[in-house]
Amino acid sequence: MTNMEDKLKELSSLIEGLTHRLDDSLAKKRSHIESEVEEFIEQKREEARLKLESAKAETDKVKENLSSFRNAIFELQREKEGLTKEINCHVEQANQYQTKIEELSRMRKEELELAMEKDLKMRDYEKSTVDKLEELKKELVERFPHLTVTVPPKEGEMKVDEARVVSPEEEQEEQEEPSTSPEEVIPEEKLLESYKKRDGSLGDGTIRFIYFQLKDKVVMDGESLIKGINSGVEQVKEFYRKLEEADSSKDQYFLRQRIIDIQAVLRKIVIKSVGMCKFKYGSLPKYSSDVLNLSILEEMLEKLNTQNWTKKEAFEEFVTSFGEVNQAFLSKITPKEPYLKSVLEEITY
Repeated sequence: MTNMEDKLKELSSLIEGLTHRLDDSLAKKRSHIESEVEEFIEQKREEARLKLESAKAETDKVKENLSSFRNAIFELQREKEGLTKEINCHVEQANQYQTKIEELSRMRKEELELAMEKDLKMRDYEKSTVDKLEELKKELVERFPHLTVTVPPKEGEMKVDEARVVSPEEEQEEQEEPSTSPEEVIPEEKLLESYKKRDGSLGDGTIRFIYFQLKDKVVMDGESLIKGINSGVEQVKEFYRKLEEADSSKDQYFLRQRIIDIQAVLRKIVIKSVGMCKFKYGSLPKYSSDVLNLSILEEMLEKLNTQNWTKKEAFEEFVTSFGEVNQAFLSKITPKEPYLKSVLEEITY
């Protein structure tokens, strides 16, 4: 009995010792696990903090970019408002100029009407003077038949109102009359003829605006444009020559009026050309764009708008500047085959 109790006590003590050791082992494992968990949590927390800081930095950068874009938009709006004010100012100024132009046109019309009225009075005066001279001559012939003398008209006496004045278009068409045989006609020129159009809506129609068109493609005929302007210039030169020979104020008046008319016709054709280039419904030939382009036409139009060709120095200034353009253009399109080929390609491709 005693031996059995001792063994039970020993077994009980052994079990108790094992239990304590198991509890100690479990406590150590729990502590180790908890420590690892805390390290893992701390590591993840640090990673989360770094990610958050990176996201915040990226967000701040995006906000900065958005702020720059917003400032740029505000700046554009300010520029737009400023440009709108300037545009309105220019439009208002243009309207004021238009009013002045209309007033000057009205005054010009009145002056021309007065000139015509004076001219009629002068004609009546001349007629009455001639009638009186005829009566006097008749009386002298009757009284002194042996002294009758026939007075011949002055040699080279001008009759401007009876003379035929050639328009720039007529002179241009005369210059363009073919002097070569049908075999010598350039093929491209024959093909371009089928695309050639003429606009007769230029005021009095003394010059026709010529261009080439295929569907929505429009290319102006630079050669006819230059020839037309040159024709008008040559006519004005001829009128100035006649002005130097004209004795009567009537002849001088009508010659100066023809000069004004030719300048107006050329102004219309250049305005038409500039409008087509600016508003993109037509263009000048690319082949000759270095010698005949929108900038050159605008300079030419500025002179035609501001100069008064009845003042010879103003006309001679235009002749000088246009002469350079004319010479450069003729040199550019000589020989004509490459120029015509280029225009044909522009209109057909």
